[in-house]
Amino acid sequence: MRGRFNPVLLMLLAALPTTSCGSGGLRGECGAVLRFGDTIYRSVGAQQVPARGAPLGRAGYLGCGDSPAPGLGKDDVFAFVAIDPTKAVIAAGRRADVVYVNRDLPRTQWPPLVRQAAALLKCTKPMTFQGRWNFVYTDTVPGDELYDIPVPYRALFTARTSESIDPATWVSWTIRARVTKDTAPIPPVHTATAAIKSHQPVTVFTICRGDIFEVTHLELSR
Repeated sequence: MRGRFNPVLLMLLAALPTTSCGSGGLRGECGAVLRFGDTIYRSVGAQQVPARGAPLGRAGYLGCGDSPAPGLGKDDVFAFVAIDPTKAVIAAGRRADVVYVNRDLPRTQWPPLVRQAAALLKCTKPMTFQGRWNFVYTDTVPGDELYDIPVPYRALFTARTSESIDPATWVSWTIRARVTKDTAPIPPVHTATAAIKSHQPVTVFTICRGDIFEVTHLELSR
């Protein structure tokens, strides 16, 4: 895959509703905002997916210019752990749960767990996790074929179970990790592509290189 890639952004866009808007002869798409009660929320690009709290009801969406968007329907809304629902909630999106934060709150006033959900996860200690392998990518120029990427390359995983993940708070974490010549064994690219395409469960062992996760060992479930 050539160039930089933001798979988490693409996953968020796939989960979010959109509505057409335009002026004159120009039309485009804008992301809808959520309205629940008297509060309007904007979506957060969550790197860590929170566990649903208590059900709060159903919420509708507003389109461009905060106009009602009944065509987008309504989604179930849940509490985000113990956060005040006027500050942040979780909505059951089309493909995945989406974190929404009060649109009037500046980022500096977001609740700590919302900031944690939105932040890129940094390595602070060795971690072993089970989950799914989502992507391999690099900032260097790869070979002629898709996924023809030399070591070292970066891998994107969804970690679902680990001693580090509190299941009462989080459903999954997004882990970016480097596969290097010291990874044993080094997963061949064709093995990676097969695991990604088949959603094959994977167990990943990592250490920290600074604040970067580095894969020391990787096991694919059979």
